[in-house]
Amino acid sequence: MDGADKSFEEIAREWMEESSGSLKVSSVSNYRYKLEKHVIPYFAGVPYGEITPAAARRFAEELPGKGYSKKYTEDILVVLRMVTRYASRRYCLANPADSIIFPKRKESLRLKGGSLTEKEEEILRGGLLDGTDLTKAGIYLVLTTGMRLGELCALRWKDIDLEQAQIRVAETLQRIPVDGGTALVLTEIKSGAARRRIPLTESAAGVIGRFAAGQGMFFLTGTGQPADPRTMQNRLKALARELGLPNISFSCLRGTFIEGCARQGMDAAALSRILGNASLAMSLEYCRGSEQGGKR
Repeated sequence: MDGADKSFEEIAREWMEESSGSLKVSSVSNYRYKLEKHVIPYFAGVPYGEITPAAARRFAEELPGKGYSKKYTEDILVVLRMVTRYASRRYCLANPADSIIFPKRKESLRLKGGSLTEKEEEILRGGLLDGTDLTKAGIYLVLTTGMRLGELCALRWKDIDLEQAQIRVAETLQRIPVDGGTALVLTEIKSGAARRRIPLTESAAGVIGRFAAGQGMFFLTGTGQPADPRTMQNRLKALARELGLPNISFSCLRGTFIEGCARQGMDAAALSRILGNASLAMSLEYCRGSEQGGKR
């Protein structure tokens, strides 16, 4: 069958099958969810060859009106574009999604997660160092290293070197959609940038050192079972309410760490290595934003 005569759904599923072997489990789940939830239903029953650039643009223009964030909207459009590029490559068909204009959004951690004011950070640090338990120790670790939540939940004691005052980031834990529900998936970090070592401050090393456990145990639980990222988010929100702080996410803690490094004049390349960013662009933008913003 010629590609133009196949339905959009058939071609989308072909692309998904071809791509699954080269993508991370979390990426496959993410793409499949957006295909099934948003893209395939919109083009259901339509032969691929009948999908025009105007139809693709209408799809893109309708998404913002459904209340999705710019980031989520862009992610849906990226999936559509990957399918259409596959069709162009596999069947030599015109790409109807080439004319889609993506929504503008700044690639800035300041906007994605925000950051705490110096006073708010002081209050949070005080709360974390008062009656510190494993949850508070984990939150403190993110605040002082800029780790991602999935990296924190996947952290094991074998990756913590208190003598050298550093941690090795080698795995990540994510909750992903699976068969109509969700599941926790622990995966090895393969990216050269994200797989890294992060220095610990003397204070952070002292805080987490109180809870040392066996090499194979997860840091946040002290057992062979990791903590659920969703549980950690809820605990952080509860702590923020207890301390009289605004709603805080782990992205906000990461943003606070970045802004602190930028204020202290840390080189953007060094900051990028600590954060595990694939490029310097995001770190450079954040550093510029901090310099222009002055004191908070």
